[in-house]
Amino acid sequence: MQVDRFDDCQALRVLILTSPKAGSGAGRDEIPKVERRLGELGVSCAVIVSIDEMRELLTKTDSYERTIVVAAGGDGTYCLAATLIRESRGGNLLNVSIADADRDPAGHRTYLLPMPLGTENLLAREYKHSNLADDVIAALRFGEVQETDLGLCGDCVFLIMASSGFDAEVVRWLHLTRGGHISRLTYLKPIIRSMFSFRFPPQRVTVDGAFIGEFAWVMAFNLPQYGGDLRIEPDADGTDGCLDVILFKNGGILSGLRYVWKIARAKHLTDASVLRVRGKEISVESSQRVPLQIDGDCIGELPAKIQVIPKAMSLVMPASGDALHGQ
Repeated sequence: MQVDRFDDCQALRVLILTSPKAGSGAGRDEIPKVERRLGELGVSCAVIVSIDEMRELLTKTDSYERTIVVAAGGDGTYCLAATLIRESRGGNLLNVSIADADRDPAGHRTYLLPMPLGTENLLAREYKHSNLADDVIAALRFGEVQETDLGLCGDCVFLIMASSGFDAEVVRWLHLTRGGHISRLTYLKPIIRSMFSFRFPPQRVTVDGAFIGEFAWVMAFNLPQYGGDLRIEPDADGTDGCLDVILFKNGGILSGLRYVWKIARAKHLTDASVLRVRGKEISVESSQRVPLQIDGDCIGELPAKIQVIPKAMSLVMPASGDALHGQ
Protein backbone atom coordinates (compact mmCIF):
# COMPACT_ATOMS: atom_id res chain seq x y z
CA MET A 1 0.00 0.00 0.00
CA GLN A 2 1.32 3.42 -1.01
CA VAL A 3 2.21 5.69 1.92
CA ASP A 4 1.09 9.32 1.83
CA ARG A 5 3.83 11.38 3.51
CA PHE A 6 1.33 14.16 4.13
CA ASP A 7 -0.67 11.94 6.52
CA ASP A 8 1.82 13.06 9.17
CA CYS A 9 2.56 16.51 7.81
CA GLN A 10 3.70 17.87 11.18
CA ALA A 11 6.74 15.57 10.99
CA LEU A 12 7.68 16.73 7.48
CA ARG A 13 9.24 19.91 6.14
CA VAL A 14 10.04 20.88 2.56
CA LEU A 15 12.95 23.16 1.69
CA ILE A 16 12.99 24.50 -1.89
CA LEU A 17 16.52 25.40 -2.94
CA THR A 18 16.70 27.60 -6.02
CA SER A 19 18.77 30.26 -7.73
CA PRO A 20 17.66 33.11 -10.01
CA LYS A 21 20.62 32.25 -12.28
CA ALA A 22 19.48 28.69 -12.99
CA GLY A 23 18.00 28.02 -16.42
CA SER A 24 15.99 30.30 -18.66
CA GLY A 25 13.22 30.94 -16.15
CA ALA A 26 10.76 28.60 -17.86
CA GLY A 27 8.65 26.94 -15.18
CA ARG A 28 9.90 29.23 -12.43
CA ASP A 29 6.35 30.40 -11.72
CA GLU A 30 5.63 26.83 -10.53
CA ILE A 31 7.73 27.39 -7.38
CA PRO A 32 5.24 29.72 -5.64
CA LYS A 33 2.46 27.34 -6.66
CA VAL A 34 4.22 24.50 -4.85
CA GLU A 35 4.80 26.70 -1.80
CA ARG A 36 1.19 27.85 -1.71
CA ARG A 37 -0.21 24.35 -2.17
CA LEU A 38 1.98 22.94 0.62
CA GLY A 39 0.77 25.72 2.91
CA GLU A 40 -2.83 24.81 2.16
CA LEU A 41 -2.07 21.18 3.01
CA GLY A 42 -0.43 22.11 6.31
CA VAL A 43 3.12 21.14 5.29
CA SER A 44 5.99 23.37 6.43
CA CYS A 45 7.74 24.90 3.41
CA ALA A 46 10.46 27.50 2.81
CA VAL A 47 12.02 28.78 -0.42
CA ILE A 48 15.77 29.24 0.02
CA VAL A 49 18.14 31.17 -2.29
CA SER A 50 21.08 31.42 0.12
CA ILE A 51 23.57 28.55 0.45
CA ASP A 52 24.43 29.60 3.99
CA GLU A 53 20.77 29.66 4.99
CA MET A 54 20.18 26.22 3.50
CA ARG A 55 23.24 24.85 5.26
CA GLU A 56 22.01 26.23 8.58
CA LEU A 57 18.48 24.88 8.15
CA LEU A 58 19.74 21.40 7.28
CA THR A 59 21.64 21.23 10.56
CA LYS A 60 18.59 22.38 12.56
CA THR A 61 15.96 19.67 12.26
CA ASP A 62 13.81 20.94 15.17
CA SER A 63 10.90 18.56 15.73
CA TYR A 64 10.73 17.29 12.14
CA GLU A 65 11.46 13.64 11.39
CA ARG A 66 11.94 14.13 7.65
CA THR A 67 13.16 16.85 5.30
CA ILE A 68 12.72 16.83 1.54
CA VAL A 69 14.98 19.24 -0.32
CA VAL A 70 13.39 20.27 -3.63
CA ALA A 71 16.28 21.37 -5.86
CA ALA A 72 14.61 23.80 -8.28
CA GLY A 73 17.12 24.46 -11.05
CA GLY A 74 19.51 22.52 -13.25
CA ASP A 75 22.08 19.81 -12.62
CA GLY A 76 24.35 22.28 -10.83
CA THR A 77 21.58 22.99 -8.33
CA TYR A 78 21.03 19.26 -7.80
CA CYS A 79 24.75 18.78 -7.10
CA LEU A 80 24.74 21.70 -4.68
CA ALA A 81 21.72 20.28 -2.82
CA ALA A 82 23.33 16.82 -2.65
CA THR A 83 26.54 18.35 -1.30
CA LEU A 84 24.72 20.32 1.40
CA ILE A 85 22.68 17.29 2.44
CA ARG A 86 25.79 15.15 2.72
CA GLU A 87 27.65 17.84 4.66
CA SER A 88 24.81 18.10 7.16
CA ARG A 89 24.97 14.36 7.80
CA GLY A 90 28.63 14.05 8.73
CA GLY A 91 31.00 16.55 7.14
CA ASN A 92 33.56 14.47 5.21
CA LEU A 93 31.68 12.88 2.32
CA LEU A 94 33.66 9.63 2.35
CA ASN A 95 33.34 9.20 6.11
CA VAL A 96 29.56 8.91 6.07
CA SER A 97 28.48 5.29 5.95
CA ILE A 98 25.80 4.08 3.56
CA ALA A 99 23.41 3.39 6.44
CA ASP A 100 23.74 6.98 7.72
CA ALA A 101 23.88 8.71 4.36
CA ASP A 102 20.39 10.17 4.58
CA ARG A 103 20.00 10.66 8.33
CA ASP A 104 21.66 12.40 11.24
CA PRO A 105 22.53 10.77 14.61
CA ALA A 106 19.03 11.55 15.89
CA GLY A 107 17.45 9.59 13.05
CA HIS A 108 16.24 12.57 10.99
CA ARG A 109 15.97 11.58 7.33
CA THR A 110 16.70 13.90 4.40
CA TYR A 111 15.71 13.32 0.78
CA LEU A 112 16.38 15.05 -2.54
CA LEU A 113 13.73 15.80 -5.17
CA PRO A 114 14.79 17.45 -8.47
CA MET A 115 12.51 20.14 -9.93
CA PRO A 116 13.95 20.79 -13.41
CA LEU A 117 14.39 24.46 -14.36
CA GLY A 118 17.84 24.35 -15.99
CA THR A 119 19.02 24.01 -19.59
CA GLU A 120 19.67 20.26 -19.80
CA ASN A 121 18.30 18.79 -16.53
CA LEU A 122 20.05 15.48 -17.10
CA LEU A 123 19.21 13.91 -13.75
CA ALA A 124 15.55 14.90 -14.05
CA ARG A 125 15.48 13.65 -17.63
CA GLU A 126 16.88 10.27 -16.60
CA TYR A 127 14.18 9.70 -13.97
CA LYS A 128 11.40 11.71 -15.68
CA HIS A 129 10.94 14.38 -13.02
CA SER A 130 8.60 17.25 -13.83
CA ASN A 131 8.59 20.93 -12.85
CA LEU A 132 4.80 21.23 -12.81
CA ALA A 133 3.50 22.07 -9.35
CA ASP A 134 0.95 19.25 -9.33
CA ASP A 135 3.63 16.70 -10.24
CA VAL A 136 6.04 18.02 -7.61
CA ILE A 137 3.34 17.80 -4.94
CA ALA A 138 2.48 14.25 -6.05
CA ALA A 139 6.15 13.22 -5.82
CA LEU A 140 6.45 14.79 -2.37
CA ARG A 141 3.43 12.80 -1.22
CA PHE A 142 3.79 9.46 -2.98
CA GLY A 143 7.14 9.21 -4.79
CA GLU A 144 9.22 6.17 -3.91
CA VAL A 145 12.76 6.68 -2.62
CA GLN A 146 15.74 5.32 -4.54
CA GLU A 147 19.14 5.00 -2.88
CA THR A 148 21.37 6.52 -5.56
CA ASP A 149 25.15 6.56 -5.97
CA LEU A 150 27.08 9.82 -5.95
CA GLY A 151 30.33 10.58 -7.73
CA LEU A 152 33.11 12.47 -5.99
CA CYS A 153 35.82 14.36 -7.85
CA GLY A 154 38.23 15.91 -5.38
CA ASP A 155 35.90 17.69 -2.95
CA CYS A 156 33.08 18.09 -5.49
CA VAL A 157 30.01 15.88 -5.73
CA PHE A 158 28.52 14.93 -9.08
CA LEU A 159 25.41 13.01 -10.05
CA ILE A 160 25.87 12.46 -13.79
CA MET A 161 29.49 12.41 -14.92
CA ALA A 162 33.02 13.79 -14.74
CA SER A 163 35.35 14.30 -17.67
CA SER A 164 38.75 15.68 -18.61
CA GLY A 165 39.58 16.68 -22.15
CA PHE A 166 37.69 18.21 -25.03
CA ASP A 167 34.24 18.68 -23.52
CA ALA A 168 35.77 20.05 -20.31
CA GLU A 169 37.60 22.62 -22.48
CA VAL A 170 34.25 23.58 -24.03
CA VAL A 171 32.76 24.02 -20.56
CA ARG A 172 35.79 26.08 -19.49
CA TRP A 173 35.37 28.49 -22.40
CA LEU A 174 31.63 28.66 -21.79
CA HIS A 175 32.10 29.75 -18.20
CA LEU A 176 34.78 32.28 -19.15
CA THR A 177 32.44 33.94 -21.65
CA ARG A 178 29.03 33.32 -20.06
CA GLY A 179 26.95 36.44 -19.75
CA GLY A 180 23.56 35.14 -18.59
CA HIS A 181 21.27 32.13 -18.86
CA ILE A 182 22.64 29.19 -20.86
CA SER A 183 20.88 27.58 -23.81
CA ARG A 184 22.14 24.88 -26.13
CA LEU A 185 23.00 27.55 -28.68
CA THR A 186 25.31 29.14 -26.09
CA TYR A 187 27.65 26.16 -26.47
CA LEU A 188 28.21 26.71 -30.21
CA LYS A 189 30.96 29.33 -29.97
CA PRO A 190 32.93 27.49 -27.22
CA ILE A 191 32.71 24.26 -29.24
CA ILE A 192 34.09 25.89 -32.39
CA ARG A 193 36.81 27.64 -30.42
CA SER A 194 37.84 24.44 -28.65
CA MET A 195 37.96 22.51 -31.92
CA PHE A 196 40.71 24.79 -33.20
CA SER A 197 42.60 25.40 -29.95
CA PHE A 198 42.54 22.20 -27.91
CA ARG A 199 45.38 19.74 -28.60
CA PHE A 200 44.18 16.66 -26.67
CA PRO A 201 47.16 16.25 -24.29
CA PRO A 202 47.84 12.66 -23.17
CA GLN A 203 46.28 11.66 -19.85
CA ARG A 204 47.50 8.75 -17.71
CA VAL A 205 44.58 6.72 -16.37
CA THR A 206 44.51 4.29 -13.43
CA VAL A 207 41.33 2.40 -12.48
CA ASP A 208 41.06 0.68 -9.09
CA GLY A 209 44.84 0.70 -8.74
CA ALA A 210 45.57 -0.76 -12.20
CA PHE A 211 47.27 1.44 -14.80
CA ILE A 212 45.16 1.37 -17.97
CA GLY A 213 47.23 3.54 -20.31
CA GLU A 214 47.41 7.01 -21.84
CA PHE A 215 44.34 8.54 -23.44
CA ALA A 216 43.35 11.84 -25.01
CA TRP A 217 39.87 12.10 -23.51
CA VAL A 218 38.49 10.61 -20.29
CA MET A 219 34.83 10.40 -19.23
CA ALA A 220 33.43 8.72 -16.09
CA PHE A 221 29.66 8.20 -15.88
CA ASN A 222 27.35 7.59 -12.95
CA LEU A 223 24.24 7.93 -15.14
CA PRO A 224 23.87 7.49 -18.92
CA GLN A 225 22.65 11.01 -19.68
CA TYR A 226 24.74 13.65 -21.46
CA GLY A 227 24.00 17.06 -22.94
CA GLY A 228 22.35 17.29 -26.34
CA ASP A 229 20.54 13.97 -25.82
CA LEU A 230 23.79 12.08 -26.43
CA ARG A 231 24.17 8.63 -24.86
CA ILE A 232 27.93 8.29 -24.62
CA GLU A 233 27.76 5.48 -22.02
CA PRO A 234 24.27 4.00 -22.34
CA ASP A 235 24.86 1.26 -19.76
CA ALA A 236 25.75 3.52 -16.81
CA ASP A 237 23.63 2.72 -13.75
CA GLY A 238 23.38 5.09 -10.79
CA THR A 239 22.63 2.26 -8.35
CA ASP A 240 25.36 -0.30 -9.12
CA GLY A 241 28.16 1.14 -6.97
CA CYS A 242 30.50 1.65 -9.95
CA LEU A 243 31.45 4.32 -12.47
CA ASP A 244 31.44 3.52 -16.19
CA VAL A 245 34.51 4.97 -17.89
CA ILE A 246 34.88 5.82 -21.58
CA LEU A 247 38.48 6.36 -22.75
CA PHE A 248 39.38 7.84 -26.13
CA LYS A 249 42.88 6.84 -27.18
CA ASN A 250 43.88 9.07 -30.07
CA GLY A 251 44.83 12.75 -29.75
CA GLY A 252 45.02 15.60 -32.23
CA ILE A 253 42.41 17.75 -33.91
CA LEU A 254 41.44 15.25 -36.63
CA SER A 255 40.95 12.40 -34.17
CA GLY A 256 39.00 14.71 -31.88
CA LEU A 257 36.67 15.74 -34.68
CA ARG A 258 36.23 12.09 -35.67
CA TYR A 259 35.30 11.17 -32.09
CA VAL A 260 32.80 14.04 -31.88
CA TRP A 261 31.26 12.97 -35.20
CA LYS A 262 30.98 9.34 -34.07
CA ILE A 263 29.48 10.33 -30.70
CA ALA A 264 26.84 12.40 -32.50
CA ARG A 265 25.98 9.33 -34.61
CA ALA A 266 26.18 6.90 -31.64
CA LYS A 267 28.97 4.98 -33.40
CA HIS A 268 31.84 5.69 -31.00
CA LEU A 269 31.53 2.45 -28.99
CA THR A 270 32.42 0.38 -32.06
CA ASP A 271 35.68 2.31 -32.58
CA ALA A 272 38.75 0.18 -31.78
CA SER A 273 40.47 3.19 -30.17
CA VAL A 274 37.66 3.66 -27.63
CA LEU A 275 37.94 1.64 -24.40
CA ARG A 276 35.20 0.97 -21.84
CA VAL A 277 36.05 0.02 -18.26
CA ARG A 278 34.24 0.05 -14.92
CA GLY A 279 35.57 0.85 -11.48
CA LYS A 280 35.16 2.52 -8.12
CA GLU A 281 38.18 4.86 -8.22
CA ILE A 282 39.73 6.50 -11.27
CA SER A 283 42.92 8.55 -11.14
CA VAL A 284 43.83 10.82 -14.06
CA GLU A 285 47.09 12.73 -14.49
CA SER A 286 48.82 14.72 -17.21
CA SER A 287 52.04 16.64 -17.59
CA GLN A 288 50.12 19.34 -19.49
CA ARG A 289 47.16 21.52 -18.65
CA VAL A 290 43.95 19.54 -19.04
CA PRO A 291 40.61 21.01 -17.85
CA LEU A 292 38.21 19.05 -15.66
CA GLN A 293 34.41 19.30 -15.45
CA ILE A 294 31.56 17.66 -13.54
CA ASP A 295 27.90 17.83 -14.58
CA GLY A 296 28.57 20.83 -16.82
CA ASP A 297 30.62 22.88 -14.34
CA CYS A 298 34.35 23.50 -14.76
CA ILE A 299 36.12 22.69 -11.47
CA GLY A 300 39.78 23.10 -12.41
CA GLU A 301 42.46 20.95 -14.01
CA LEU A 302 44.15 17.57 -13.66
CA PRO A 303 45.32 15.68 -11.65
CA ALA A 304 42.05 14.25 -10.37
CA LYS A 305 40.78 11.36 -8.29
CA ILE A 306 37.25 10.36 -9.28
CA GLN A 307 35.37 8.04 -6.91
CA VAL A 308 31.91 6.60 -6.39
CA ILE A 309 30.04 6.77 -3.07
CA PRO A 310 27.53 3.88 -3.24
CA LYS A 311 23.90 4.57 -2.31
CA ALA A 312 24.86 7.93 -0.85
CA MET A 313 21.71 9.91 -1.68
CA SER A 314 18.02 9.23 -1.04
CA LEU A 315 16.37 10.43 -4.25
CA VAL A 316 12.60 10.90 -4.42
CA MET A 317 11.18 9.50 -7.65
CA PRO A 318 8.14 10.86 -9.54
CA ALA A 319 4.83 9.49 -8.33
CA SER A 320 3.50 6.61 -10.41
CA GLY A 321 0.05 6.51 -11.95
CA ASP A 322 -0.94 3.73 -9.55
CA ALA A 323 0.10 5.85 -6.58
CA LEU A 324 -2.02 8.74 -7.77
CA HIS A 325 -5.12 6.65 -8.52
CA GLY A 326 -7.93 7.72 -6.32
CA GLN A 327 -6.03 10.68 -4.85
